Amino acid sequence: MKTEKAKGGAILTLMIAQNDAERISDWVAENLEKTVVELKKPGGTECALEIYFNDTIEAELAARAMEHFPTFGKSIREYADEEWAESWKKHFKPMDIGQTLRVVPPWLSGETGRIELVINPGLSFGTGNHFTTRFCLEQLDRFVPQSGAKTMLDIGTGSGVLAIAAVKLGVDSALGVDFDPICVECSAENAAANDVADKTAFRQHDITDGWPDEKYDIVCANIY
Repeated sequence: MKTEKAKGGAILTLMIAQNDAERISDWVAENLEKTVVELKKPGGTECALEIYFNDTIEAELAARAMEHFPTFGKSIREYADEEWAESWKKHFKPMDIGQTLRVVPPWLSGETGRIELVINPGLSFGTGNHFTTRFCLEQLDRFVPQSGAKTMLDIGTGSGVLAIAAVKLGVDSALGVDFDPICVECSAENAAANDVADKTAFRQHDITDGWPDEKYDIVCANIY
């Protein structure tokens, strides 16, 4: 998954029905390799999806590619790099997952009684908002404490959230791999922020090139 580390560009905003948000976000992740910011009001039926691009031309091409989705309206505007960071801070909220986990951004971390996964959502894909990431976290939360697993492999690590969660839930060591070198860098930063740098390792690797003869107690492959 490509990293969302923008330095200014263009925002494509789509107004849609809330029940269409997940399938559109999944399509964007798979076909455009972009992360979606979903803005909605509790109890409402509509929401806005914001997708960040490098420039207006890229945003316009994406808008044309998405014309088959039902929308109530769409717009494209330019933004500054500072706005990218502030948008994440405004809209990303702590999220409880499973029985014990909570994903939080660095500016909202604190003692909550849950196992906190401190993830910077503005750096790379993988905060728990996406269905498959949330599903993997739920399964780790359920399985790791009762399994006695000692090692874990996270293929398509993104932000490193799954590897970090596995260690915090009890595995001795976790390895995360991703074909995007910036994801690898950001995963290491997130591991350090969670005080698990000594039990995690991250490296660049494209799984389509195969995998060495190694064994792990748990393997997560949150990839397309």
